[in-house]
Amino acid sequence: MLVLLAFHNTNKEDLDHHKVIQRNPIITIKKFITEPTLKPWLLSFMFIGIAVFVVNSSQSLYMHNLFDTSGERYGYILAIA
Repeated sequence: MLVLLAFHNTNKEDLDHHKVIQRNPIITIKKFITEPTLKPWLLSFMFIGIAVFVVNSSQSLYMHNLFDTSGERYGYILAIA
């Protein structure tokens, strides 16, 4: 939103009104997702993030069964850690 609302072309010497600044972030995101060299890295980071989310969300249930602690308390411990 900041790019769309606040940023303007500041290069006054080479101001070409026929060239339009690309402000659509979807095109840039699509370019990086389909890049063959970056695709394995992005997919691995996505899977790592999903795995961390699944482990942290299921860990509170495991701790509740093991130590009889609440999920809220485990969330506080996880935030401190």
